[in-house]
Amino acid sequence: MPGTDGIEFLRQVRAEHPTIPFILFTGKGSEAVASAAVAADVSGYLQKGGTETFELLRNRIEKEVDDHRLTASYREYETVIESLSDPVYVLDEEGRFTDVNGAFVELVGYDEADIIGSDPSLLKSPEGIERSERHLSRILSDDAPDDTMFEIEIRTADGEWIPCEDHMGVIPYDGDRFRGSVGVLRDISGRRQGAEFRRRLYEITASPEPSFEGTCRRILRLGCERLGTEEGKLVRVDEAADRHETVVAARDADQEGSIADLSRTFCRRVVETGDSVAFHDAEATGWDDDPAHEAYGHACYAGAEVTADGERYGTVCFFGPEARATSFSDAELTFVDLIAQVVGQLIERERAEENARRRKEALDRVHSIVSDRERGHEERIRGLLDLGRETLNTEYAMLSDIEGGTYEIDFVRPTDAEFDPGDVLPLSEAGCERVMLTGETKAEATLGQSPEFAEHPIHTEHGVECYI
Repeated sequence: MPGTDGIEFLRQVRAEHPTIPFILFTGKGSEAVASAAVAADVSGYLQKGGTETFELLRNRIEKEVDDHRLTASYREYETVIESLSDPVYVLDEEGRFTDVNGAFVELVGYDEADIIGSDPSLLKSPEGIERSERHLSRILSDDAPDDTMFEIEIRTADGEWIPCEDHMGVIPYDGDRFRGSVGVLRDISGRRQGAEFRRRLYEITASPEPSFEGTCRRILRLGCERLGTEEGKLVRVDEAADRHETVVAARDADQEGSIADLSRTFCRRVVETGDSVAFHDAEATGWDDDPAHEAYGHACYAGAEVTADGERYGTVCFFGPEARATSFSDAELTFVDLIAQVVGQLIERERAEENARRRKEALDRVHSIVSDRERGHEERIRGLLDLGRETLNTEYAMLSDIEGGTYEIDFVRPTDAEFDPGDVLPLSEAGCERVMLTGETKAEATLGQSPEFAEHPIHTEHGVECYI
């Protein structure tokens, strides 16, 4: 080469392309030339000779090009590995670690230098190694899937065993040569923990306490344990009245029955959105200027809406004065929603049992009245009317005859009512008109708000506010 030599040309190439393969093929070989070439980072060195040296040169060029391509591919692969948020590892064909990313180092707690070059026994039990090898053999066999997934426990530097899912695949082959495997780990301890808490929740509902409050309190305490919060509550809300009533508290029973302004609680956000609301650190997430934070100082909160019989009852909420280190996970919020659902079902069951108890009690009393031979006919009727008033919580009860367009009162309880037995009214002024027209039972808790009764004489002229 006029004006330069191979060594100088190598230095110029290395200045611009430090990794490109460079083979020095020289006819002036010497120990000094070889030493200078090595110092300049030559990839290969061959001295010219007979024709066989050209065959050697061809083989050496092919090898250096293949190695360069593999190295470039691996560096790109390495960049991808490091960018992944899940723990990733690479094993060579002998099963030794050649690369791990930061997430893997964080998971296992070892320094990267201690991991690279070691075999899986550093992190796996003999049974775990056997399981991994069995799955690797499976994907290396003919007509096998490109990857596989299995559960395995990883031992950390502290000696803790972490259950993980291992998504394993093989590194692309170098021709027919197996180059190793790559895997992505996923910590499933949270999933297993979630399953355990769900099991415990279902155990509570399967063997409830004698009282609704006792069962609910156990559920709320389980929620506090799952979320790491100091307190949990079942709250009944009335948005129109701005009312927030603590029905059951997990820890502080003195809070049960306490009333607060809904507008000064975080539960109002659940009511407003109809969705779960959660924050792990009020100050860090911008909730510290909320009226609820100013009133109660909750640093963390998670709440969900409770519905019963198709209507909003209130909320379940979990909170504490100390911020959590991390945000509530999706699994934790799902557990809060599950608690809200279970508590809603308990409320429905409690209502159904109470209604059944009241029905039985009322029927027993009806039977007692009508079968009492010491009572006369009229006295039994009065007894049934009094029972109806008591059971339905109404002020008056009547028994009347209807003939044509007239409504005649036969009995009325109590006796100080506006009407007396024997009074006759136009049927059009009685609520029973609607019953006779439709043949259906009519029940209205607030006649003034009823489209059917708001302008009816029973309300406008006689002042009746509820009717059944």
